[in-house]
Amino acid sequence: MYRWENKQWILKLETSSSALGVTNLVEDTLGNGIAIITNPHNYFGLWEWSKTTKPIKNNKIGLVNIIALEMHADGNVIMIKEPEVVQTRKNGSWSSFQYVPTQLRNAHLLKFRYNGDIWVGTEIGLYLFKSTSKRWEVMKFPEADPKNNINEIILARDGAMWLATANGIVIRRPNGSIQTIEKVLNTKLQTVTGLIEDKFGNIWIS
Repeated sequence: MYRWENKQWILKLETSSSALGVTNLVEDTLGNGIAIITNPHNYFGLWEWSKTTKPIKNNKIGLVNIIALEMHADGNVIMIKEPEVVQTRKNGSWSSFQYVPTQLRNAHLLKFRYNGDIWVGTEIGLYLFKSTSKRWEVMKFPEADPKNNINEIILARDGAMWLATANGIVIRRPNGSIQTIEKVLNTKLQTVTGLIEDKFGNIWIS
């Protein structure tokens, strides 16, 4: 596992036995990060590191059916596991929710906003937890619409939120307006699984 830093690749975690299977990787603005590794077998687990330290395996975190993992810019972490288990890390300490909100029970995608709010993607809609008001908002299409199935979320530099769905792309503008894209150059998109914004502000989809 490598990190691009100061115009060079830095080796963070090495294995000589086989390819390293990384299923989740998140990092904050200070270079603190977490990775979920599934193989080789002796590496299986949750690994944590800082900008100045090498990854260390956390043997106290169970890894059965991890669904989603997200880290805020300040280093706080939220992780969802089956069945209906939510764990968070704050100031370096992990804890579990005593009660899991309904909006998190069938979630499979998490995305922090810069202010600490959390977008939660589910198979039945997109929810927003506002950390300041402690209330949820939902953006949802008619029940049978596959656009309710969210596969990826990115926050673009212009403040727009792009959603990769099972029926094209949905864009939520900063003013709250919604734009849907189901065709590109007369080609129907159908299921979109990936989104990324490059350094020029262009959005790439897959």
